[in-house]
Amino acid sequence: SLAAELGAPALHARLAERDPVTAARLTPGDTQRVIRAWEVLEATGEGLAAWWRRLAAPPAPWCFAHVKLDPPRVDVRAAIDARFLAMMAAGALEEVRALAALGLDPALPAMRAHGVPPLLAAIRGDLPLEAAIARGQAMVRQYAKRQATWFRHHALAPPERTFTIDAWLGGIAQFSEKRMAGLFAFIDDFLLTRRTMAG
Repeated sequence: SLAAELGAPALHARLAERDPVTAARLTPGDTQRVIRAWEVLEATGEGLAAWWRRLAAPPAPWCFAHVKLDPPRVDVRAAIDARFLAMMAAGALEEVRALAALGLDPALPAMRAHGVPPLLAAIRGDLPLEAAIARGQAMVRQYAKRQATWFRHHALAPPERTFTIDAWLGGIAQFSEKRMAGLFAFIDDFLLTRRTMAG
C-alpha cells in the first residue's frame, strides 16, 4: 500500500497538500485514520472534511423511518468469504490479469479495489493464490466492519423510528412471520403518525 511504501507521516504530508482541513485534524502517526482519509479522498474526489460538513448540515425537512439490516457478524463474514470464492470461480483472477495488462497507475481506485492488490501479487508470483484469496476476503471483511461501525455512530433516524432486522436474510427462514409482522406494524405506525401530524 501507499502507506507501507511512504510511511504514515509522508502520506499525511500528501494528504495535507490535497485536503489540508482533514490533515490538520489528524496526527501524522495515526496510520489508520490517515490511510482512511486518503482512501476517501481518492475514492470520492472529496476529503473527509467535506463529508463532515455535509453531516453537520441542518436536517432535511423530511421525516424518515429507518429499517436497519444488522445481521450477526459471523453470518456476514461467512457470506463475504463465500462471495469472494464465487467471484474467483466466475473468473475474477482472469479479470484482474486483464486489468494488470492495461498498465494503469497503481494509485487508481480500480487498482486498489477490494481483492485486486493481493490478486495482482499472486499474478506477479509474489504471493501464493490461496494467501491472496485469504487477503482479499479479509479486505472485504474489514470494509464491512467499518461500514457497521459508521452506522452505529451515525443513526439515520432516532431509536423510535428505527427497526433493526438482526436476522440473516440469506437464510430467509430465519426471518419469522413474527418479525415480518413486527416490521409491518412499525411501518404502519410510522405512516399513521405522519398522517395524523399532517392533518
